[in-house]
This record gives sequence, structure tokens and C-alpha cells, in this order.
Amino acid sequence: YVRADGNARVYVLSSDSKPRRCSLPEEIVKRRRCLGVKFFPDNNRLLVVTDDGQLHVLLLRGTAKDSFEMVCTFDHWLASRRASQGIEDVDDDEDFIEQGGSPIEKFDCGNRFVAASDRSGNLHVYDTQSKRYSSTVLTAPSHLTTLRFTPKEELLLVNASNEVRLYCPNVRRFATEWSSGVTKKALRKIRKHPSVFVDAAFDLASPDNIYLISTSGICAILKSD
Repeated sequence: YVRADGNARVYVLSSDSKPRRCSLPEEIVKRRRCLGVKFFPDNNRLLVVTDDGQLHVLLLRGTAKDSFEMVCTFDHWLASRRASQGIEDVDDDEDFIEQGGSPIEKFDCGNRFVAASDRSGNLHVYDTQSKRYSSTVLTAPSHLTTLRFTPKEELLLVNASNEVRLYCPNVRRFATEWSSGVTKKALRKIRKHPSVFVDAAFDLASPDNIYLISTSGICAILKSD
């Protein structure tokens, strides 16, 4: 969790002992104010978003699993500037780093990819295998209200108009057909919903089902026929 002062705290929970606090890398503890944290599906890696627009991937290590090491860092400012100017990925990032607060509004992580969006309509996807920027999706003019990876490593996008789309980061394009078999009729019903959908949940036992949660607490289920 992240405290009000921006300091992150991570604990290891065990049924036979008290919770043990994990140590974080010095770059996170002393130099960054954390905005959010999220575990990867493998539960061995942690995504930390800091107030300088960076996303840090940490790996749980040690025999006691009580410390993290930095694996890689992705820069949202850098990705936005490259996307707007058509600049190819390069090794030297120093000339492109922006100064200022974090632009990141929503973020999530799958088994391989990390994604983050901002209010300017940019959605950047990063690859943890190559440790590099992967692709950019423009979501303007309506900003995203939901950003989640499905169990099949597809990126679920829902905007303020309740338009639902699936982006496939592996092939860098939107899905023309839903792998879960969701019909166009179901998607039209979602768009007509009076409340905005702000989150989504998935059932690993039924990975084709998508549960959308609205601001009014109503859950809409998109599932295969």
C-alpha cells in the first residue's frame, strides 16, 4: 500500500508468522514519491508508479522473500514525447526526459506487459521482457475510466462514453473480434448504461467472462454465449 505521504509499504503475509515488511530499493525509498503499487499476476514482481511519471518493475528476491530489486524503469514522459514526434526507441533517454508532476492517471500490469494512460489521451504499453517501450494507443477525446489486463493478456479499455475495446499488445492492434465471444448487442447495452464503468474484474475459472463495475455499484457481465 501507499501512505498519504507517498511512501510505499510492502509486507509478506504468512499463516504461521507475523507479517514481515519487505525492503524496497533505495531509488524508491529515498528519491521517489509513490502514487500507486500493483503486483503482477505471478506475485513475484511489483509495479511501482512514482510522481515523476515513471513506472518501476521490482522483483521479489531472497530466500525469505523479504526484499525487492529494481528490474527496469519505464518513463511515461519519454514515451509521450516519442509518440508525438515519431521518434524511434533509443538507448540514451537523457535528452527526452520532461520535468514536472506525474502524467499517469491509470495503470495496470499483465504477465508480460505494463500499460499506463493519462488525461491527454495517451496510452503507452511497455514490454517487461525486452525492458523497452512497446506501443502507443491514442484514447482521446474521451479519457479512460477503466484500464485492465485480462487473463489472456489483452488490454481492456473502457472510456467515459462506456465504449469497450480490447487491445492486443502482443500484435499491437485492437481486436476485431472478441476472443470471449462477446456480441455487438452486448456492447451496445453497455454504452447505453446510465453510469460510468470504473473498474473490471475477472474469474480465472471462467476467463472469458468480464465483470464491469460502475460508479453506482452495478456490475455488468460480458460473457461468451
